[in-house]
Amino acid sequence: MPAKNTQDTQRTALIPCSVLCDRSLSFSEAAISYLHHTYSHSPSRIGEILGMDRRNVWTILKRAQTKGIPAPTKDGPKIPAEILSARTGSPLEAVVWHLKVRKGMKTGDIAKALNRSQTTIATAFARCRDKGGERP
Repeated sequence: MPAKNTQDTQRTALIPCSVLCDRSLSFSEAAISYLHHTYSHSPSRIGEILGMDRRNVWTILKRAQTKGIPAPTKDGPKIPAEILSARTGSPLEAVVWHLKVRKGMKTGDIAKALNRSQTTIATAFARCRDKGGERP
């Protein structure tokens, strides 16, 4: 059987929005910790997926481990890990853009899925839209 293509693996790494709801962790900490524990990815592999240096991934992973490991608590929307690799805005902006534009979710539903206020979601979307261009 041929080896998996890197892009195929990126597309199969899905992160449930419920993991990102934990307010004690940043989006990056939650996503990296989830990828490490669920998919058993190394810091190097996570760095490839998220477009980050493996040393930064390792540092974020260690910081997240001191806070606790996020666990998905309920069914809900899932986002491809590659969405968090966008460097034109914050991870929140990238997730909101994906859920609103690609998944067609309403602002209120996104707010509930991410445990944020509707105002925060609307602001993140407006900032993303003002920067222009399509997101990953």
